[in-house]
Amino acid sequence: MTRIDTDTPEVIVEIDGEEYTLAERTIETFEKLLSAERENIGKPSYKLWQAELEILLGKDACRRVFPDGKKTNLDRLQRIYVGVANAFNHVQEELDEARRERLNSTVAPLTDMFRQLRAATAGSAQRTEIAKP
Repeated sequence: MTRIDTDTPEVIVEIDGEEYTLAERTIETFEKLLSAERENIGKPSYKLWQAELEILLGKDACRRVFPDGKKTNLDRLQRIYVGVANAFNHVQEELDEARRERLNSTVAPLTDMFRQLRAATAGSAQRTEIAKP
């Protein structure tokens, strides 16, 4: 029997000592993120970062985290964006990593076998060429 854990705790990030709860990973949230992506095509990257952070953190939180408006440091904005995005996607990352590990454990023996076969074939081809007059 396979037991599936469906517990989905809140995701909380800490930014400059303050804790913020991220939006839930729902279809609605993903649709908002896709819409923000479409609306920001061709615009500078930071526009998308700001739009997605407003969706994931909320507008009030963004005003507190980025009180400088247009004078916001882009490196700081990007670090926060990447951290929030990673936190938001942590479940997907965990599932992808588990899938990669299962695949690697399946493929690793085959990879070793092919390496050995290639080495044996290469050694055989070299011996054949040497034997020719």
